[in-house]
Amino acid sequence: MKRYKSKIIIFIIAIILLINFTACSKQEEKYDNNDNISIVIGTGGTSGTYYPIGASLTAIITKYVDGVNASAISTDGSVANVELMKKGEVDLLLGAANSLYVAYNGLEPFNEPYEDLRGIAVLYPEGFHFIVLKDSGINTIYHLKDKRVSVGNTGSGNRRTAKELLHIHGIEFDEIEPVYLSYRDGIIALKNGSVDCVILGAGIPTVAVVDAASEMDINLLSVDIDLFNDFGEFNYLAPLIIPEGTYIGVNHDVVTVASPALLATHVDMDEDVIYKITQALFERLDEIKSAHPQGANIKRSNIYSGMSIPLHPGAEKYYRFNEGKN
Repeated sequence: MKRYKSKIIIFIIAIILLINFTACSKQEEKYDNNDNISIVIGTGGTSGTYYPIGASLTAIITKYVDGVNASAISTDGSVANVELMKKGEVDLLLGAANSLYVAYNGLEPFNEPYEDLRGIAVLYPEGFHFIVLKDSGINTIYHLKDKRVSVGNTGSGNRRTAKELLHIHGIEFDEIEPVYLSYRDGIIALKNGSVDCVILGAGIPTVAVVDAASEMDINLLSVDIDLFNDFGEFNYLAPLIIPEGTYIGVNHDVVTVASPALLATHVDMDEDVIYKITQALFERLDEIKSAHPQGANIKRSNIYSGMSIPLHPGAEKYYRFNEGKN
């Protein structure tokens, strides 16, 4: 009887080993350069910066990473991208460092930690714009109390950060009328008087604000920088100046804060594929620059500040081999 049980146990172990070996073989086969694989990148709204950067990146991956075809999808932004990745609907995503930090750690608006998130690159600073009409009488963020404010789509990192920035200024969401709109729809609402302010975070310049400045007389509000003396409290927010003249009619420097945009993936992505994607990104920055001016701010050295989640082993290997390069 004991001998029979031993044979059963040995048989079960053999089956488990066979299953694991088969799974590993399939994984290796999936990423074999002789077979094309498809990856999807979650970006953001078409009026923001994620979308043109993400579309440029998909072209680079498809052209220069053997065996990989990439496509970009427009999404509601950072928070939505994390949820899409959890569901297996995207393989790479663009997201704000502060939003991916709270996703990894399971902080509001996430109900639990998503510890499978892994970083690939720190890209460029996303500056937060508080857009109002020039003749609105709204001259500071403190004037937004009791106003109608477009804060981004419900599932966006923009909404999360807008809420945080208002809170830092002593304004809670129940003291404004939050309106959940995309960047472009927020600008349309500002133009037709449906909202009093649009808050959006994106690389500078961003299409939505360029369009707004060409269609109406706008002003950008500065943050109260004295509230940000200890930036360590604010999870990957840093001071930023939007220079005078960046947008038509905004003839003064605007003091704001920014969170770095990250390119991220999940822990199960193949190490060699992520290495090659990271390599292609930094070897073809000229092509990203042609898609958006923020491409000029993407540097290898950015990785030493602003990465709010653990690095993927493939990206880590790339930076280790290219240490000291800009």
